[in-house]
Amino acid sequence: MFAPFAPQVHGSPDPRVLVRAARLEDVPAIVQVAASRGAVADGFEHRLTSAVGDPGRCVLVAHVGPTVVGWASVSWWSGHDDVPDGYAVSGLTVAPDWRRRYVGDRLLGAVLDWSWERTTVVRSVVNARNTPSVSLHERHGFMQVTRAAQLAGITFEGGTGILMQVDRGQVRA
Repeated sequence: MFAPFAPQVHGSPDPRVLVRAARLEDVPAIVQVAASRGAVADGFEHRLTSAVGDPGRCVLVAHVGPTVVGWASVSWWSGHDDVPDGYAVSGLTVAPDWRRRYVGDRLLGAVLDWSWERTTVVRSVVNARNTPSVSLHERHGFMQVTRAAQLAGITFEGGTGILMQVDRGQVRA
């Protein structure tokens, strides 16, 4: 489900990878990339279709030519007792064959760029077992806020999730 964590192994940026706003025709490819992490939830494709093009949400794809190799989104989360209201990253996924090429790094940077025009704090909920994602978030200034078996209604394979947060004023340039 998650890439093995190997901090000693460094990839290199692939200059062919570009990041752009998702379009409706990207939805099937995003679903396929999302499924590379495991089963997608019922209604995921419908919710994704609604999010693409919504000015209050940002859904991005990383692509090489017509091939979608990763995706990420950020949107306003509210109404959770365990996660404060605000913008949160979700869905950050890179197709297995495209990992270690800085695709996730570009996607996370791009959703943060979009977010900084709207807020000063961004959150993300990450499975504690997904150490590559935890490390990626930390490289972008995210800090761990709390750990729990459930966060914002999300349960975690392996039992623990991490609420992470970055404050624009604390990001290292």
